[in-house]
Amino acid sequence: MKKVTTLFTMALLIASLAYGQDKAIDYKTLLDKIPESIKGYSQDGDPDGMNMDMNGMAWASATRNFSNGDKNMSITIVDYHGAASMYTGFAMAWGNSMHFENESSIAGTTTVDGFPGVENYDKKEKSSSLILGVNERYYLSIQVDEDLDFAKSIVSTLKLSSLPE
Repeated sequence: MKKVTTLFTMALLIASLAYGQDKAIDYKTLLDKIPESIKGYSQDGDPDGMNMDMNGMAWASATRNFSNGDKNMSITIVDYHGAASMYTGFAMAWGNSMHFENESSIAGTTTVDGFPGVENYDKKEKSSSLILGVNERYYLSIQVDEDLDFAKSIVSTLKLSSLPE
């Protein structure tokens, strides 16, 4: 019986992580953290964002798309403050050290400006994907038709330090 009680208590604890949490900040605040132009790229189209509140969980996301000639970039910030269990699922990806390389891509875990994450470079397409966890609450995604060093240099141009913890 003690084992069943312990399992039930653990299940309640895990469920409480997803419910009854604080709300995510407004997506417009997230959009303000992404400049309208970055390192030769200018905004392409209207920015996109949304706030979501469902069954006691809340999150918000904001995306800006950019172009520079035939090169494209997309930057997304998601606030999982009201849905910590969703953030934890993403964070598992960068919780372990990993490196992978073959003829077409390089991938692995990384840390950029103190933020842990995962990176991927497609050698054939010459495009990068960088996903970082910020303040154990935010998910930052940078997709760009450039190398990983360029993708990583974008992080310092964002206003991430002013995001609430």
